[in-house]
Amino acid sequence: MGPRLLEAMVGMPETDVEAATLQRMRSEPAITLHLRRGDYLAVPSDRQFIASVGYARRALRLLDYLGLRLPVRVFSDSVDLVRDELADVEAEFDFVDDRSLGIWSTIKAMASGSAMIMSNSSFSWWAATLMEHRGTSPIVIGPRPWTAGGTAKADLLGPDWITLDAR
Repeated sequence: MGPRLLEAMVGMPETDVEAATLQRMRSEPAITLHLRRGDYLAVPSDRQFIASVGYARRALRLLDYLGLRLPVRVFSDSVDLVRDELADVEAEFDFVDDRSLGIWSTIKAMASGSAMIMSNSSFSWWAATLMEHRGTSPIVIGPRPWTAGGTAKADLLGPDWITLDAR
């Protein structure tokens, strides 16, 4: 990914509310967890692939094992559903309805984390790529397989990213 494109993303305009939200998120270290549900739930089940809550739990346990113990900022387009799915997970969660920010501000907000647990979503991919571009060597965990057909999409994932079974 060319640095000019990433710099252009960083420079996308923000509303005053988005700028304040991003400033707060940048000043409070957190793990970014992206669980996309929304339109994925409308896809026929034979083509559907949604990173499971089990995947999120395993990723959080791995980060804990690696010594990264931070609040978890959960981005989702289905906050109530995801809040219910994570109800029994012991962590300090901050749920963010990613529809409350514009597209670019959502990606920048997700990229403000110290580590990333990706969904199989281009939003997650862009956020993880932008997070790495900051030069802070974040831990990025991506889902495997990427699609319901079992495609790993290894060529989509960064060389230093960790993959976990997302089923």
